[in-house]
Amino acid sequence: MVVEAYVKQTEALEKKNRIVELMLEREHASSVKSVLETLNGLPGVRMWSPFHKTSIDHLIADEASRQGFIAFPRAEHKSRFLEFMTRRNLDDCSVA
Repeated sequence: MVVEAYVKQTEALEKKNRIVELMLEREHASSVKSVLETLNGLPGVRMWSPFHKTSIDHLIADEASRQGFIAFPRAEHKSRFLEFMTRRNLDDCSVA
């Protein structure tokens, strides 16, 4: 009986630990550092172009913006999301 209670308690703690791990992974994925690294690695994004600077402003503004950005699995979709949200075209690559 004591062993069964111990096993149940251990299983409950393992489940809670897994939930915490998942929450931390999500938090890291939407951190400013992680999201800006993803932005900087997107194909066609030129550092310090008007699109890049406006995207930075958008992404650091709040967590919902970062979560929306990372929700898209493909780089092309991330770029299109930023174009839509910032009203800047990725093709506007002139450095200002």
